[in-house]
Amino acid sequence: MGDDEIFEEASNDFWPRVSPFAEDLKASTQWMMQALAIVRQGHTESTGAAQTATEKASAAGKSAEGAAASQKEAASSAADAKQDAERAAKANTESQAARDESQAAEHDAKQWRDQARQLVTGDVPITSLKPGTLTRVGDYPSTDEDGALVVRNLPADVRELLTSGEERVSASGYDVTGGDPGTPVLNLAKQQVFEFDNPTSLILEFYNLPMVNRSKPIIVRINGEGSVAFDFGAYRIDWENGGAENKPPRPKTGWTTWRFMFTGTSLSGGNFGG
Repeated sequence: MGDDEIFEEASNDFWPRVSPFAEDLKASTQWMMQALAIVRQGHTESTGAAQTATEKASAAGKSAEGAAASQKEAASSAADAKQDAERAAKANTESQAARDESQAAEHDAKQWRDQARQLVTGDVPITSLKPGTLTRVGDYPSTDEDGALVVRNLPADVRELLTSGEERVSASGYDVTGGDPGTPVLNLAKQQVFEFDNPTSLILEFYNLPMVNRSKPIIVRINGEGSVAFDFGAYRIDWENGGAENKPPRPKTGWTTWRFMFTGTSLSGGNFGG
């Protein structure tokens, strides 16, 4: 047999044997190709899905960052709003305190106004005084016995009170008072220092001595060398150096100052001069 025949015979014998395996290999190859295609498609889809997930994650991250920034801005805005509210509350409190003080001041002002309008007793308001009525230092508005509005003067009132009545403290007692030698009757409730010119003779009568247990010094200056006599009513003068006879001292040359001291129950006297 030739070579071709041998080959053909061998082939005819081999193929039936391997044909099933060839079909299986072909089917396997097709299956592998399909599987590879599936894997490739899955890889593509998974890659796309991963990319999509990455993009979504990035977007979510950006959104989270934006949310965090927004939250930070919101917290800052809330803090600013809280400070503004506190300042507003403080300003409202201060404003209320200022309103309260203003109302109190207005109330006091109205009270003073009302008192000023009725400062004078009766129904005569002080505002009835015309401009220029109070002209002297110490002038003030008052009312007379009939309730009519009058202007009084404080220094004049004090002077009158201090110089009138033996029961009041007298400031005029230290004024040097003289008198007509023809009628020298002297009120000790008003004055206690006197001076007279006496070229010939003089009799001085005193009244309104202080009450019992009240004292008063009395000074009388006589210019001249004439004779002089002193009359204190019921009180006798106990003369200094008057001796048993209680003689008064003689007037001095030129002028004589006579001094007396009333103790409330007794009266003593003496003189000196030049």
